[in-house]
Formats: sequence, C-alpha cells, structure tokens
Amino acid sequence: MRVGIYLGRHASSASGMAVYCRALIQNMPEILNRSGDDELVIYGDRSILDDELLKEFENSPCLTAILPYGPGSRGQKYFARFPNGRKLRILVRVLPRLWRHQAAMLFDQVCMPLYACWDDLDVIHSTTNYGLMLARSLQVITVHDLFQAFPQYLSGEKQAAHDDRIIPKLYQRLFAWQFAGANKVITDTKLVAEEIGKRYCFDRGKLATIPLGLDSYLESYLQLTEEKRKELAQIWAKAKNLTSGYVLIFASNDPRKNTERMIKAWLSLPERQRSLPLVIVGGRGSIMAKIKELFAAAAKEAAKKGEAGEMIKAELPAPIFLNNVPREEMALLLVNGAILLNVTAAEGFGLPAYEAVALGCKVITERLESLNDLPQQELFYAEPSSEESISQALKSAISEVVKRGANRSSLSGEVVRSMKKTAEDTYQIYRQVSFARRPKTLG
Repeated sequence: MRVGIYLGRHASSASGMAVYCRALIQNMPEILNRSGDDELVIYGDRSILDDELLKEFENSPCLTAILPYGPGSRGQKYFARFPNGRKLRILVRVLPRLWRHQAAMLFDQVCMPLYACWDDLDVIHSTTNYGLMLARSLQVITVHDLFQAFPQYLSGEKQAAHDDRIIPKLYQRLFAWQFAGANKVITDTKLVAEEIGKRYCFDRGKLATIPLGLDSYLESYLQLTEEKRKELAQIWAKAKNLTSGYVLIFASNDPRKNTERMIKAWLSLPERQRSLPLVIVGGRGSIMAKIKELFAAAAKEAAKKGEAGEMIKAELPAPIFLNNVPREEMALLLVNGAILLNVTAAEGFGLPAYEAVALGCKVITERLESLNDLPQQELFYAEPSSEESISQALKSAISEVVKRGANRSSLSGEVVRSMKKTAEDTYQIYRQVSFARRPKTLG
C-alpha cells in the first residue's frame, strides 16, 4: 500500500490544525517500520516541513528521500528496490510557498491530483478540511469543522458579511462535492460527524471519529520528574520576565476565537478580582489595536469615576504581550499559567483547552466533547455569546486559584490521549480503505 498525506496550507505552525498535521506525520515513520512494505509520500510546504522535522525524517528508521520543490521524477523511480535489497519507504515532496493562501490552495487543487497520479498512490489523505476535487485515488479527508460553510457563530454585521454572500454557499457546494467522492471522512469529534451525516446525507459507515491528543513536545515534558518540570518552568518564566500564576489568552483576528468579548469580560471584573496578571499571546494587526483600545477605554472610564491614572497602573497592570510562542515552549507557557481563558465562539476539538487541563491549568471554556472525560474540577464553563457569563466564570476560577494557592497537578498519561494513538488509528483507516477496494481473488 502506498499512501499520500497532503498537509494543506497553514498561515502559522502554531494553529491547532497545523499541530495535528505535524504530529500525524511525525509518528508515521515508527508506524511504517512495523507495517511491512507500505510506503508513504508526504506533500507539504515549509510551514510544517521545517528543518527540525525534515531532520527527524532523515534520521528515522525508514529510508527517506526529501525532494525540494520541483516536479522531480515519478514516485515509482524512488520506490524501486536498491541492489542491496533495501527500498525507500518515505518520500517527502516540499511544495512551494506562494504569496497568498488562496493562490496556494488553488495551486494544490490543480497540481496535487497530478502528483497523486505521478506517484501512483493507492490512498490520498487530505488532512485540513478540504479534499482534492480532481483526485482519482481512493481518498480520505479529515474534517475538523464546517464553519466556513455554516458560519452561525457570527452575529450582526459580521454574520451578514459571511452568511448572506456567496462564500458560505460556495463552501457548501465544495463540501458536497468532496463528500460525494470521499471513501472515508475522519472527524475529531462525534458532533462534526453528526453534522456531516445530517447536512449532506453522507453514508455514516464512511465516517470515523478519531480524537486528537498531546503531541511529542507536551508528552516529553510530562515524562520528566516533577522536580525537573518545576525547574524548567521557573527558568522559562524568568527568561520571559513573567510571574507564574497568570490568566492566559490566545489572541486572534479570527472572530470565532472570541478575543474581543473575552477581553471585555476581563475588564468588567472589579479591580480587586483582577489580582492575577493577564498574559496575551499572539494577536496581530486589528485585534492587537482593538485590545489596546479596550484597555485605554477602561482606564478613561475608571478616571471618570474619580480614580487616578496612577492608581490604575498600580492596581491594574497593563497586560503582558507575548509574540507567538514556539510549539516546543507551549508546555512551559501553560504550566506557568493559572487559568486559560478560551471561550471560543466555534471550536472543533478544542486542543488548547485539552492541553491546558493536562498540564494542570484551570480552563474557562465553552462545553466541548473532548473535555468530557477530563477532571471537571479544572473546568469552568461559559456561554461564548455572553460577556456576563464569561465574567462570572472568571470570578469563580480566580477565586478558586487564590484559595488553592500554588497547588496543582498534571494529569497522567492514563487520563489524556496521545497524538501517537491518533496517528495509529488514522493509519488503520488507510488500511481499511485500501483493503476494501482490493479485487477479491478466487481461492
């Protein structure tokens, strides 16, 4: 069996979808090494296939060839057995980075089916919501959510801008088209699988739900001794000039991420309840300007009520802004935090919340299927559309943290899932799809 994995295009390697793609292929060499003669072709650009990951492939137990961008030769040439009996098991084709995300996706829709034919694939797996419309290979598609086709999470002018125009309707058609040709659709949650089955009358026998889990960076951190984890966390916090025990927000321009409403909920708290530092990670352009505008407005409002600006500075420190934190430092960011504020308006699996709970950080979130099996005492639920609901959850979480002090504990590997398990389950889907189409032989 020869499988192709198309990684899609990612604006950031820190997004949940990118983390999933990286972890998926990172675990494939070990799986292939146990699988006999199966072969793998990986298609992706440098947003995922960075130098560190390519080095891992070069050092993997499976013989690997890495091709920089260019048509190269047919896959059959690379997978031919060498005179010494060895054969290539993994071929990595690096796709070009184009100047616009839309241009790259269009390029891939045209060129990837040609690559699939060129490399003589048995199965092609598209990992990021969208299949390859013109592909003739057996096709597996991972769908994390349907928000671009059904943007119900928006309201007011933003809803009108997205829902009443052509873009959602176009995506609805695209989803219908790709589901018509898919041999298997993988989802992160049962909820998304149910939506696909209901909205598109998709054969439920072709749906498979494979939850996500912790990647190698977080697993490696949890495998350290408690003493070593504390030491690394303290060193990292000191290097970043941070005091542990902060409230953490991942900022984004994406309206689904609900950043503006979460900031407003934080600012609506009485000053005595904003006792923990606020750390805001990421966020560029308009959302960063909006956050600063909200804090400036809060300061003016406080001054109108007779509170001096100096008092505000003393009692309500400005938020601490961090640029995008490298994935390898994510465990240290979360373990130094007391609370992750992550009440998004539309979420798929909810990987940030899952990771934070695993590392002993309390989480304020909407209700997510992925969190049902985790300790509920670490979770505070809020309604994404309600600033008041988020504010109430913040009060409860901060009160609990202040009462608890520095006591916290990470979850064991028996409780949380690993991305290694996600990759293994996905590989079994490849085998099922390939086997189902093999011609039966007469005994």
